[in-house]
Amino acid sequence: MRKPTPVPYLIVILLLLVVTPAGAAAAPGLGGTGYVAVSPTAGRLIARSDFDVKRDGFSFANWGGPTGKHTGSEVTADIVRQVVGDEACARIVAGRCHLSAAAEVMRDQFNSLIDGGHCMGMAAVSALARQNLIARTDGLTAGEPVFALPQSRALDRLISRYAAAQLVEPVNSAWSVAPVRDILHRLTAIWAAGGNYVLGVTGDIGGHAVVPIALRDLGGGYTGIVIYDNNFPGEEKMIVANAARNTWYYTTALNPAEKSYLFGASPKYSMDLMPLDVLTRPGECPICKGIGDDDVLVTLADASESTPRQSETPWDLAVTRPDGTPIPAAVEESAIANDPSQQIRLPGNVPFVLRMGGVRSGSAKVDIGAFGDGWVNQIKNVEIPAGATVTLSVNRTGSKIVLTSSAIGETAQINMGTDDPSGSTAVKVSGLPVRVGMPLIAERTASGLYRFTIEDLLPATGVRVQVQTSDAATDRFAQTPAPVDVPGRSVISVPTGRWSGSSLKAGVSGPLSTGEIVLK
Repeated sequence: MRKPTPVPYLIVILLLLVVTPAGAAAAPGLGGTGYVAVSPTAGRLIARSDFDVKRDGFSFANWGGPTGKHTGSEVTADIVRQVVGDEACARIVAGRCHLSAAAEVMRDQFNSLIDGGHCMGMAAVSALARQNLIARTDGLTAGEPVFALPQSRALDRLISRYAAAQLVEPVNSAWSVAPVRDILHRLTAIWAAGGNYVLGVTGDIGGHAVVPIALRDLGGGYTGIVIYDNNFPGEEKMIVANAARNTWYYTTALNPAEKSYLFGASPKYSMDLMPLDVLTRPGECPICKGIGDDDVLVTLADASESTPRQSETPWDLAVTRPDGTPIPAAVEESAIANDPSQQIRLPGNVPFVLRMGGVRSGSAKVDIGAFGDGWVNQIKNVEIPAGATVTLSVNRTGSKIVLTSSAIGETAQINMGTDDPSGSTAVKVSGLPVRVGMPLIAERTASGLYRFTIEDLLPATGVRVQVQTSDAATDRFAQTPAPVDVPGRSVISVPTGRWSGSSLKAGVSGPLSTGEIVLK
């Protein structure tokens, strides 16, 4: 792995907890007894961009998923099209993208990853608008400073578009990790040339995207990086850095009821720079057949609904070949993560195994997505109890996945999809039981047959099956009208290759019983 810890951005809606009053003596705690927030006016100004938080930042704060106010925060079909291109659309009618069935599964995973915060989108849009690198449409009124623009559905969608862009190439791999000294030099140089970056900061609570504004000499070898943090509209904040020691920190908190959290404050955490021009380039569709490279993108998003949210990735992750040996070309990449998340890029046509465990107390829940050339797999609501290990095996073509657990977990949902120029198919089965040592197996064949094997002896109750196909002419949907019970030791077979779009019969076979499930 390139990085020893997950580096998620666009992470959290943060509220400052420990603040030094303006004018108080700066007491950077790097290597000392504590870490304190320093006033953004402390010290002597040594370099500055032309970014003004009360002109170029947003007047509203970073937010999470769709709310009564932020109704446009969901990743829509049109946003997917804007991010990865027309290839994700089964067809385009009157300018409207109808996503392929597989792209719908991908869209769902996008939403899992950005559902709690839009900091990358807000940092990107505000910085791009200041540099005139983004069209003054979609909520960005021509001639109006960003700060004067009210929150709107159109603006929500624009921000969500740049939040989602971080999942795919070229944005995802464009983060530049650098030592503090280089960060300071590069900021000084680009501001002198009239440009800027988006700055990513990481820590125990994950990562966050901000806009750097100025540098201030704090004395004693410390430099303050003044920033626009979209959790605090209309305010400047400060990162405290020491180039000689290559150390830095930035104080924040997840909410006022929690103890103080930090970004930085450890050599294992980095500050990363994102060039603005990369954000304007077309993205690569990770599941579209024949588009881009053959790499496999694996994402893990925290699916827990706990309050307060986990402050760091609550599970340990190992990614190996099936025999347990490392995959040399595996790279952990920066990932958006409103909640804790991870993103790993693997070489194509290589089988791999994810082993998740190390939960200290309670349980963790995770949504897992794997995007390959012409295929997508998603496993939702995977529970990892404390002390347990959950394993997901994926074959080299993505056509077979096996989920096992060393403990009883909640039911999971498995979504499998394929995509090629002739059409796209996705099959979703929920209510699948996770039992100790009893694998869940999902596989698809070249003829369009999808099989879901339940090894548990106990019946699976409340199972739902949904099928979607899409092509240049139309979309076809069918699903179980109500939840059904499936006997233990059964295989659910869904023959999508022979489906004409009317009702579909899925077979149920096993040593305990046989039958069928009618989808309408």
